[in-house]
Amino acid sequence: MPCEWKSKDASSMELVLQDKEGDRLQASISSESVAIYQSLIKENFIYCMNNFIVKVVRSGLRVTSHKYKLGFFLRTLVRRYSDDDFPFSSFRFAPFREIEEM
Repeated sequence: MPCEWKSKDASSMELVLQDKEGDRLQASISSESVAIYQSLIKENFIYCMNNFIVKVVRSGLRVTSHKYKLGFFLRTLVRRYSDDDFPFSSFRFAPFREIEEM
C-alpha cells in the first residue's frame, strides 16, 4: 500500500498467496520489511516461504475467506521455486452473497 506522503514508497504490502490446491491466504509485509521483499516477490511466480507469523484476520479489508493470514518479518525466507504442474488460476468467481459473508 503506497505511503500517502511519498507515492513511490510503500508503507506496507498486502499479498494473496495461492497453494497448489487453489486455496488462498492473505499475507502482509510490514513497512520495516517492504524494501527486502518488494523487489524479490513478483506476481505469477512460485515461491517457497519459511519463518513467518500466522495471525488471525481480525479487522480491515478481508480479501480471502481464510481466517488466518501470514505476516512477514525481517527473518522470513523467500526463494523462487519451480513446479511445472502448479495450476495458475488467477480468478475465482463467487456469488456476491458469498463475498458479503467473508
